[in-house]
Amino acid sequence: MADAGFELTEESPNKLAVSTDEGITLMAIPAGVVPMTFRAVLAATYSAYLSYGRRPSLAEAHEFWSRIDEETYAIVWATDEFEDAMRVRGVHWEGDFGLTYEQSLTIDKLSNALDKRSDESKLRELGVSAIQYAAWRKNPLFMRILEQRATSNVKEHIPAILNRLVGKAEQGNIAAIDRVLTLDGRYDPQNREATNLREFLNAFMRIVQTRVEDPKVRQQIAADLMAAGAEQAMIEASKNTSI
Repeated sequence: MADAGFELTEESPNKLAVSTDEGITLMAIPAGVVPMTFRAVLAATYSAYLSYGRRPSLAEAHEFWSRIDEETYAIVWATDEFEDAMRVRGVHWEGDFGLTYEQSLTIDKLSNALDKRSDESKLRELGVSAIQYAAWRKNPLFMRILEQRATSNVKEHIPAILNRLVGKAEQGNIAAIDRVLTLDGRYDPQNREATNLREFLNAFMRIVQTRVEDPKVRQQIAADLMAAGAEQAMIEASKNTSI
């Protein structure tokens, strides 16, 4: 990981040298925080900020320097010295959101897709009561940022979701086949003829799954059906565009 504009110097061991357009600014290091840890957290967070184009979550910043645990990141993030150093580098940490540290930390925790626990468990760990959280949810800014994080998580996982959907379709799951063809534009559920075809395919695949024991054969039949759907779509397209 690059220094990202934060360096420690022998001349000022209790200060952090932060690069700016005007030169070098010496910044204070928080009491109780090891200088190397402070520099590493700042560099990782700043690098994550540039990479994502927004304030990163604890987990996202942690990916840039995982030798320090997330709890330490949270402690450093809560200090005035951290905000001051980020501000000198052009990142107004609190000003970007207008939220308290506790609100920002709650959003970070709730939007961590790798943490599979319920929201109630996460809030309990943070010491945030249901009443307090309900009040925060009435804050438009709080909700907008929470929704942005959720939308970002969805976009990041769409490729994996589509791959699993196609995999199920190839295994003969008629609902998955239906969804894949719909997303690909080869099937219109509002079209009566398409609906009749779907009902026929449903019945056909039920028969195949009952009568055909070999899963490889069932998978090949499903793949052939999807290919046939693509071929029929090309025929229909050529009819509609013929002169």
